[in-house]
Amino acid sequence: MRYAIYRNDTKELVSIALEVPKNFDANVYSYSEVEEYLGTWNIETLSFDPPPPPVRLIPRKEFIERFAPEEWVMLVSLKASDPVVAATFERILMLDYIEPDSTFSQVMAAHFVAQGYLTQERIDEVLS
Repeated sequence: MRYAIYRNDTKELVSIALEVPKNFDANVYSYSEVEEYLGTWNIETLSFDPPPPPVRLIPRKEFIERFAPEEWVMLVSLKASDPVVAATFERILMLDYIEPDSTFSQVMAAHFVAQGYLTQERIDEVLS
């Protein structure tokens, strides 16, 4: 077990300790037992929030291969008439890895669905 030592007035984390220090000043500091401390200290709950999930990255080639050939050809043909599709291709070609959970990817996917280029089910498969 470890102890999260924090200030009484601000609730800000001061340190993590294996034991409460002998010269602990309870007028200034408090502590709570913690098992995990990988996330961010939360002054509301006086504990650690879980760390964010790891970032998913898909190599560009693998990402492109998730599209059926006819889907890819259709999207390529739309570059000339749809600036959002053109921007998506600019981004894809600029990156080595695609982050399917990024805001950009999600907005582009929503646009593809809203325009009827791909179904929601299909875009979910591509981004899975």
